[in-house]
Amino acid sequence: MKLTGTTCYSHLLWIMCGGEKTFGNAVHSIKFSKPEFAYEGVTGYIETKYEIDVADILAFGHLWNSWYSLPDKRKMELYGLAKGLGDCK
Repeated sequence: MKLTGTTCYSHLLWIMCGGEKTFGNAVHSIKFSKPEFAYEGVTGYIETKYEIDVADILAFGHLWNSWYSLPDKRKMELYGLAKGLGDCK
Protein backbone atom coordinates (compact mmCIF):
# COMPACT_ATOMS: atom_id res chain seq x y z
CA MET A 1 0.00 0.00 0.00
CA LYS A 2 1.36 3.44 -0.91
CA LEU A 3 0.76 6.44 1.32
CA THR A 4 1.45 10.00 0.20
CA GLY A 5 1.16 13.30 2.00
CA THR A 6 3.11 15.93 3.88
CA THR A 7 4.54 15.91 7.36
CA CYS A 8 7.42 17.40 9.29
CA TYR A 9 10.90 16.24 8.25
CA SER A 10 11.58 15.39 11.91
CA HIS A 11 8.67 12.93 11.82
CA LEU A 12 10.14 11.19 8.76
CA LEU A 13 13.53 11.00 10.47
CA TRP A 14 11.85 9.31 13.44
CA ILE A 15 10.33 6.75 11.07
CA MET A 16 13.71 6.08 9.43
CA CYS A 17 15.49 5.90 12.80
CA GLY A 18 12.98 3.31 14.01
CA GLY A 19 15.59 0.59 13.81
CA GLU A 20 16.23 -2.02 11.15
CA LYS A 21 13.70 -4.51 12.51
CA THR A 22 10.89 -2.04 13.16
CA PHE A 23 11.41 0.04 10.02
CA GLY A 24 12.14 -3.05 7.90
CA ASN A 25 8.95 -4.79 9.01
CA ALA A 26 6.77 -1.73 8.49
CA VAL A 27 8.10 -0.16 5.27
CA HIS A 28 9.14 -1.48 1.83
CA SER A 29 10.44 1.89 0.65
CA ILE A 30 10.26 5.58 1.43
CA LYS A 31 10.78 8.60 -0.82
CA PHE A 32 10.52 12.22 0.14
CA SER A 33 11.09 15.65 -1.32
CA LYS A 34 13.71 18.13 -0.27
CA PRO A 35 12.59 19.59 3.09
CA GLU A 36 11.01 23.05 2.82
CA PHE A 37 13.01 25.06 5.35
CA ALA A 38 11.57 28.27 3.86
CA TYR A 39 8.28 27.62 5.68
CA GLU A 40 9.85 26.51 8.95
CA GLY A 41 8.32 29.30 11.02
CA VAL A 42 8.20 29.57 14.78
CA THR A 43 6.99 26.02 15.47
CA GLY A 44 9.95 24.27 13.87
CA TYR A 45 7.75 22.51 11.30
CA ILE A 46 9.80 21.57 8.22
CA GLU A 47 7.23 20.51 5.63
CA THR A 48 8.21 17.54 3.50
CA LYS A 49 6.23 15.57 0.92
CA TYR A 50 6.53 11.81 1.23
CA GLU A 51 5.60 8.57 -0.50
CA ILE A 52 5.80 5.47 1.66
CA ASP A 53 5.26 1.91 0.41
CA VAL A 54 3.91 0.19 3.52
CA ALA A 55 4.74 -3.48 4.10
CA ASP A 56 2.72 -4.05 7.30
CA ILE A 57 0.02 -1.49 8.05
CA LEU A 58 -0.22 -2.41 11.74
CA ALA A 59 3.54 -2.15 12.33
CA PHE A 60 3.64 1.07 10.31
CA GLY A 61 0.72 2.55 12.25
CA HIS A 62 2.47 1.88 15.56
CA LEU A 63 5.72 3.40 14.27
CA TRP A 64 3.99 6.45 12.74
CA ASN A 65 1.87 7.15 15.83
CA SER A 66 4.75 6.63 18.26
CA TRP A 67 5.96 10.10 17.15
CA TYR A 68 3.05 11.72 18.98
CA SER A 69 3.98 10.22 22.35
CA LEU A 70 7.68 11.17 22.21
CA PRO A 71 8.93 13.48 24.95
CA ASP A 72 9.61 17.06 23.84
CA LYS A 73 13.34 16.55 24.47
CA ARG A 74 13.47 13.70 21.92
CA LYS A 75 11.47 15.73 19.38
CA MET A 76 13.96 18.58 19.79
CA GLU A 77 16.85 16.16 19.21
CA LEU A 78 15.17 15.02 15.98
CA TYR A 79 14.58 18.63 14.99
CA GLY A 80 18.32 19.21 15.48
CA LEU A 81 19.00 16.17 13.30
CA ALA A 82 16.70 17.67 10.64
CA LYS A 83 18.74 20.85 10.79
CA GLY A 84 21.96 18.84 10.29
CA LEU A 85 23.01 18.57 13.93
CA GLY A 86 23.60 15.13 15.42
CA ASP A 87 22.60 11.64 14.31
CA CYS A 88 20.10 8.84 15.03
CA LYS A 89 20.55 7.55 18.58
